Amino acid sequence: MGPKGSSPDDSSGTLAPAPRFGRMDGIVDGRVGDVDAARAAVRKANESGYARLSLEVDGGRFSILPDAARIPAGQITDARRAAFFEGLCDFVAACDGPPESTLRCTEVFDLVVRETLFLTDSGERSLRAWTRERPVTEQDHSWNADDRVIRTALPKRLRVILAALFIVATGLLAWTGGWIDRAFSADAAHVRTDTAVFGDLLSIDVNGSWGDYVVSLRRGRSYPLTLDDMERLRQTAGEPARRVAVDAVAGGDAIWLRLEDKDGRGLAASRIDLRSLVESKSAALRTLLPGRRDAARIRLALSAGEVTR
Repeated sequence: MGPKGSSPDDSSGTLAPAPRFGRMDGIVDGRVGDVDAARAAVRKANESGYARLSLEVDGGRFSILPDAARIPAGQITDARRAAFFEGLCDFVAACDGPPESTLRCTEVFDLVVRETLFLTDSGERSLRAWTRERPVTEQDHSWNADDRVIRTALPKRLRVILAALFIVATGLLAWTGGWIDRAFSADAAHVRTDTAVFGDLLSIDVNGSWGDYVVSLRRGRSYPLTLDDMERLRQTAGEPARRVAVDAVAGGDAIWLRLEDKDGRGLAASRIDLRSLVESKSAALRTLLPGRRDAARIRLALSAGEVTR
């Protein structure tokens, strides 16, 4: 069995003190492995008190679905989340090979919504929780008991069939839309940064967000503060590319951020304007680069260069 991953928690500090309610939907579907272990895993998840799941065994397939969409506020705690996630991990381990999962939990707070996808790692019987936060909308607060009535009215077997079809559709959309890459993108902490010809004129910082990379640029230690600084940097540039970089920084021009693999091939590029850094010493410029499984480096560049995909 591979690593179980990490369960969602309230460590971000951006959530309201207490949730309004939660919502669970989707399915986990896989080949039958250890039936007894699968049943024990579902019992474990249900005993967490977070959400309840139903296990369906049909021929050579397992499926688990939420019994009800809505999760009352009182059931949403860190301890219950963790116990529920442990049960899901045990279920994945009981499958014969990696299952498919579209299971998703949405927790609605006063100002934000926390969305968690439970994803299986390709080629492994392991699970990870992939979480983002977004602003709350009116639609989020409009979910009510009608949803539970509709779900209860559908036979479980029909729900399994519909959910399986949903897995296929979701997989196709994920593949064509780049979500597969985002879901399994290289961790931002493992993606190197390279200021290249810009040296310490600029500083760069990278954080992960929902599978993508949020890149922040600020003034570096050698950022020119006076006309004399600019002239000195130009005179000591040493190579044409460095002089162009100095002029771009001093003039607040546009430069490029390149996302590259370990061999330097371009995976994505994003243009960023430096004018705000000229106007304010505390300014921070932020841009988004798409997550990629083979991402290895984010490099500052004078041009977009070649991007392979």
